[in-house]
Amino acid sequence: MLFVALCGRDIDLQPGSAPKLRPLPADFGSRSAVSYSPFRTAKNVADRDNEVITAAMIKQDLDLLLAGRFTLIRLFDSSDKVARPPWLEVEDVPP
Repeated sequence: MLFVALCGRDIDLQPGSAPKLRPLPADFGSRSAVSYSPFRTAKNVADRDNEVITAAMIKQDLDLLLAGRFTLIRLFDSSDKVARPPWLEVEDVPP
């Protein structure tokens, strides 16, 4: 059984309308997925707010996920601290 939930700020549902869904790849149902968050030491919200996330930490995490053959990743936290860290140099990521 597969459940897909919609989330994100680019979804604009008007009464009586349906969301525009992108097609899923043919291998979607056979890939391994994980919900990911880069926080390592935080045990509460205050700890999380003060934790520093580095590019090296993210790279190490993604290398581990790739080694484990996880090819679908859902960000557990989509706050700006996680989704748009100051060291990220991608100009065309929408705010």
